[in-house]
Amino acid sequence: AGASLHGNPWDRPRLDLLSPIGPAVASESAQPARYIVQADSLASARALAASLDAAVLEEFGIIDAVVAELSAGQAAALREAGVNVFAD
Repeated sequence: AGASLHGNPWDRPRLDLLSPIGPAVASESAQPARYIVQADSLASARALAASLDAAVLEEFGIIDAVVAELSAGQAAALREAGVNVFAD
């Protein structure tokens, strides 16, 4: 019997079993998402987003709010500070 050019498949590492699952999941959850940040004025909503270095995507002057890209942690921090934050 001749030797296989590719070797025994059981001797090769399974890349899907060796890949780090935890960091990939953690990085996905840290990805920013769109949130509506509502304050007592449009300027305040803009300033709150700017204080977190968040990108403002849209402004809604009629409701004193902006749509900003925030991480889940940033959204939680604003909520803890008493700011109205809603998933967009």
